[in-house]
Amino acid sequence: MSGTIGTGINSKLEDSLFEQEGESKRLNLLGMQLKPLHLCGILPPANIARNTCKSFLYNIFTTLTLFWFIPHIITQIMALYEHRNKFEMVTGLVFQIALFVHTGTVAAYFVFHRKQLIRLLESLETHFVPYIEKVGSACRHVPIIREASKQASMLIWTLLVVCWIVLFAWGFLPIIVRYFDVLTSTDKEIDESLDSKDEYLKYFGLIMWLPPNIDKFPVYELVYVFDSVAAYVVDSNLTGSNTIFFIFMFNISTHFKILTSCIEDIDEMFPQTKEATDKGLGIPKAEIVTSKRNIISLDDKIFGPPIPEEIVSGRHNVRREYGKATKSGFQGGDYTTETSEAASSQWAENIFMSNESGEQTTSDSLRDDKIYQYLIECVKYHQALLNFCAEVNAFLSPVLLVFFLGSEAMVCFSAFQLALGLSDGNFKFFTSVVDTIAWPLMICWYGDYLSEQSLAVKYAAYNSSWYNRSTRVKKLLHMIILRSQYPVRLTAGKFYIVSLQTFADVGNKVYAFFTVLKHMLES
Repeated sequence: MSGTIGTGINSKLEDSLFEQEGESKRLNLLGMQLKPLHLCGILPPANIARNTCKSFLYNIFTTLTLFWFIPHIITQIMALYEHRNKFEMVTGLVFQIALFVHTGTVAAYFVFHRKQLIRLLESLETHFVPYIEKVGSACRHVPIIREASKQASMLIWTLLVVCWIVLFAWGFLPIIVRYFDVLTSTDKEIDESLDSKDEYLKYFGLIMWLPPNIDKFPVYELVYVFDSVAAYVVDSNLTGSNTIFFIFMFNISTHFKILTSCIEDIDEMFPQTKEATDKGLGIPKAEIVTSKRNIISLDDKIFGPPIPEEIVSGRHNVRREYGKATKSGFQGGDYTTETSEAASSQWAENIFMSNESGEQTTSDSLRDDKIYQYLIECVKYHQALLNFCAEVNAFLSPVLLVFFLGSEAMVCFSAFQLALGLSDGNFKFFTSVVDTIAWPLMICWYGDYLSEQSLAVKYAAYNSSWYNRSTRVKKLLHMIILRSQYPVRLTAGKFYIVSLQTFADVGNKVYAFFTVLKHMLES
């Protein structure tokens, strides 16, 4: 009855751990994490990808979002030439150009490598299922997956909220300011305050070249639509592209946590007997069974060697044949029949203890085989994870380099704009500073988190009762420890390692460059 209940519980846990798709299984891992990728056009949702017509329309949407970067970068370069003598305007435009070039390059990379991206994302949920089914228990796996999904969902919702706040500041707030001024001011006041087209820049989220008749209807409205669409495109693609970095680092870390729990469960799943523990600790067999050996040795001296053919026939026969051997084999002496029978009883008991020891040895051997096969599956899981990390690093390394170089420029120039105290754009540039600092910090944080979880495998193997195991099991544990000596790290074009140390280095460079710009302004 209890076995049936336990089986039912495990079955329910496995159902919550995996999703069944035809004959294949997948982990309930990503879920909400793909939402930013759908909104920016990098990756279509599953229901759209399965429909040819919807997929075609989604590809048009993706093409338009990528195309929108080009004309807006051109208008920004035109504005940079037009305002080349205005230092404050130049720094703002350099920030925007760096933002658009950085975001457009990364988004285009993921779109053009969409098949490889889909394959790697699929592997996170499907490739490791055969290994997870063979190691550990669903009781440990399910809480890890649920906790990881909960943390990821909360973070993605936070990022989406920040995305919409930035979009509001750069896309919707300017037109609100524009119509508020129109409704609260007279025509004469408006004409005096907007004596040149440059004054209209405060009614746009992004700085760009404006046509001479910007004050005419519907020129302002058309240019504003062009500007606000560009704000949505760059903001959504920045969020979606950076979310891809987070997805891989966070979910690979989750797989390392699962593997660590599988290794930590070895002692609980395969408990050691006292005899196996003594054997694993290297205690000589003579010290373990000293009393048995002494008794058997004494019996041999007194009664002669035992009769093997009769020993296997059972306890009753052993006693009977042993009595016969005593009467015929012992000549003279002071031993009585009672002494002989007592000795024979003790000797037979020792024989039984020896048989039981043999059965325990067989049980220990079976247990050792199970541990060995279990560890082989853990090694396979570990090796598959390491190979997958190498593949992900090769895929992400070029765009991570673009990400860090672009982040340095954007953080520096947006902070400089904020330090200038431009009242018309303070809120915009405040949100941009928060956004451009938060993304590198988060990605470097989870880069460190990935390294920590990969090293946790080593500590889990070392903290197990390896000293109680057989030689071949020790060798497998030793192999896991050696393979985990070096942490898993993502690199940015072989120039940066994605870690908090790199974030600190980037911060030092940004501060140095910010100081130079401020000194140029003061001089």
